[in-house]
Amino acid sequence: MTDDTSDASGDGGDRSEIDTSEPEEVDPESPGTKSDTTEPTGTSMTYGDVDATESQTPESASETSPMGDLADELSPGSDGAEVQALFDEMDVATLDGERVWAQLEAADDPPTGEIHEREIRDIDKRRYCHQCVHFADPPAVRCEHEGTSILELVDVQTVKVANCPVVLEEESIEDR
Repeated sequence: MTDDTSDASGDGGDRSEIDTSEPEEVDPESPGTKSDTTEPTGTSMTYGDVDATESQTPESASETSPMGDLADELSPGSDGAEVQALFDEMDVATLDGERVWAQLEAADDPPTGEIHEREIRDIDKRRYCHQCVHFADPPAVRCEHEGTSILELVDVQTVKVANCPVVLEEESIEDR
């Protein structure tokens, strides 16, 4: 059947035959081979012998994770008596909160006695360290003089030292 009137787009062309019949009812329970590209809400689609609503959940962790086989082996025994046997239950003395706070507050007090200030200087490492008998053999960068420390390499030529007797002695000579 053809319709001689123009279509809604106004191109003036003839419209092909329009099927106004109701779509066939398909039993969703029967296995079919009919392919459907639209799916109304609440229905299932069948493609060949596979129902799209069937969920294919993995039966174990081995199917979902790379280390799943190991997890499957370890999971059953992780809550058992084997784990409990590894630990001994013991009584623990209760702590006196006031006593703990008193100890912590006492630890914050500065130590009594003379506080020794460190003499920190930035020096040229070639002038002092590389010529010093106390400088460690390479590749180590440290001073082996007791009480003296190389704190940091400031740049390629400068180091920060603490309590270096060679530097302090030279400063005292320059001050005279």
